[in-house]
Amino acid sequence: MDEETERKVAVALLDEVRSKTEEFLGGQIASPLIQGAEHVSQVSRIASFCKEMVAQCEIADSKAHGDREILIRSHVLKAQLYGNWQKIQGIRGTHKKAAQYYEETLNLIRPLDDSKLEAEIRYRYALFCRVSGVGGGKEKAIQNFEKVIGLVGTESELGLECAKELAKEKSTKGKACFVATAVFEDANAHEVEVLRRFRDEVLFSKSIGRSLIRVYYRIGPMLAALIGRSPSLKFPLRILFTHLVALIRSCQHSPVESTAEGSGLHARRGSS
Repeated sequence: MDEETERKVAVALLDEVRSKTEEFLGGQIASPLIQGAEHVSQVSRIASFCKEMVAQCEIADSKAHGDREILIRSHVLKAQLYGNWQKIQGIRGTHKKAAQYYEETLNLIRPLDDSKLEAEIRYRYALFCRVSGVGGGKEKAIQNFEKVIGLVGTESELGLECAKELAKEKSTKGKACFVATAVFEDANAHEVEVLRRFRDEVLFSKSIGRSLIRVYYRIGPMLAALIGRSPSLKFPLRILFTHLVALIRSCQHSPVESTAEGSGLHARRGSS
């Protein structure tokens, strides 16, 4: 069988996996841990299905001959299957494999420079992380939702859905940094991390800071979308944010406590 024929067979195998998975799991990206003796039969049934479908994906992989699009389809399916597959003694091993396949899928997508496809995968990855708690849990989910907004903006249906998911978080603390991510094009950039910690550890501890954060999360997605449509804004904003990060870091490393104590001591002496 020549390579082209084998690739067609791989696609047909994956089409069958996708169809069966949609019928069996529906749109469920991941499932939480199912515990209790009464659920053993349910767990076994899901595990048996997922094992069979993963094996079929592996066959497709062997016939893909390195075809990136086929491998992406296979990895996404395996991520969903592992995200719902658990063994009687627990789910963590399979969930970790799901996280691994999401990361590998993103690595396969990067050379394609397909922002829409990357956004779709990151959305699925975010839902998986939030449900499973694996792969970074809530923080990783927030980062991926944030990245989707940076990729496709809130004017798109998917970007708006991600903004809605972020808004549904019960606590403002730990939420996404829309504007900073749009500026630096990476939710894990050092500058974004510094700003995120400043928000969570400093602003969130004060009433006025929490009010500012609430305002920011109402307008943040719109600002991120504007930046996404206007690349010329990114350079001056990067300079601004870089200076802001430097200021935050200098304040964090200054001897604030000792200075405050000294000032208080001198004040007391002056008043005595």
